[in-house]
Amino acid sequence: MEQIDFLIRFPNKEMTAREYIGFCKIILKSLLNASSDFTTVGIWSQVKKANYNFDMNLTNFEETILKEMQIESEEYAFINENESEKNLMPDSRSYGNFAFSFAFSFNGDESREMGVSIWAGDSGNKETGILNFTFPEKTESSITLKKILPLLKINIDLVNPYYATISSFEFRKKANQKDDKFKIGWINYFSDKQTASLLPKDVSKEVLPNGGVIFWLSEERTVSTNETLVAKATEIRNILAKKGLLKYSQVKPMT
Repeated sequence: MEQIDFLIRFPNKEMTAREYIGFCKIILKSLLNASSDFTTVGIWSQVKKANYNFDMNLTNFEETILKEMQIESEEYAFINENESEKNLMPDSRSYGNFAFSFAFSFNGDESREMGVSIWAGDSGNKETGILNFTFPEKTESSITLKKILPLLKINIDLVNPYYATISSFEFRKKANQKDDKFKIGWINYFSDKQTASLLPKDVSKEVLPNGGVIFWLSEERTVSTNETLVAKATEIRNILAKKGLLKYSQVKPMT
């Protein structure tokens, strides 16, 4: 079965390593608080050479993640107040996004982990922020619109994204053009306020208080072999492309 992933692109802002780690903690704690399905946040520890799980309060999170990032970034140079210092320090800034990956276990079962990768903090403001969720194979058959919509809304509230899409890579590739910055999938979010009025009448949607719109192609998950839904995604893609809505508007920093 095609693997479902969940991609969010949001306005970025410059961060120090300390601020980036704090930003990650806010996202992870919000997800833990939002669903009883998520019982553990863990990482693959370069320090311990083993899986490491935090408690529900994410105790010692900042110190632990900084040490892990320092090991992972030994070959990279960072921006420090002391220009001769190139190593990653708490107040270092990055030429690109900082990045780190975490895993949520479902009901304590580490064989059923949802991966969460977070990219943010680019000092040059050239890259968007990115959240990427990957779902374990053991749970993909149970991924439903009812379960995904609350997770999407939490993240919209957290990072005020430009765009989000949830589907398989194969579906997005088949339904969209290679150069599209935003691609239409099974479930989608667009922040541009004119999007809702442009969608075909037979497309299910929910307009949010911020003016953005969530829309979806079907109640059940899509696959690339469903030619009817691929055609519907392509139809939407063509409508939005004509209005220039498959690219970024002027970049606005996160607040």
